[in-house]
Order: sequence, then structure tokens, then C-alpha cells
Amino acid sequence: MHLGDIEKIGGEIPHPSGKVVVNYRQTRKGLQAEINLPGDVNGSFVWKGKSYALKGGSNKLDISTAP
Repeated sequence: MHLGDIEKIGGEIPHPSGKVVVNYRQTRKGLQAEINLPGDVNGSFVWKGKSYALKGGSNKLDISTAP
């Protein structure tokens, strides 16, 4: 995913176990992501080649893009 000049974006998609809801916000320091998965669903979020584990429920990530 590449957000370009977009500062905030979000959405939702249906899943057999419920909804997956995402909200992303670019800041000067990096990316803030809120990802809500159905309770029995695990997953991963990949940003700039690095993978972050997600669990069912609310996941909040604050990813710095500083070197």
C-alpha cells in the first residue's frame, strides 16, 4: 500500500466472521493504523516490507518511518 499525499483513509469489508475495519493516518513521524478484526480472526499488516501480527479485536499500530 502507498498512500501518496493522502493523510487519512479508512474503510471496511465484510468477512464471514464479521467486519474488518481499517483507518490509516500519515503523520510526520510515520503511520498510525487502527485495524479491527472479528474476534476469531488473526492476520498480519505489512508496511514497507515489515510484517506486524494482528489479533482478533482492536489493533493499534504506531509505525515510525524515521531511519
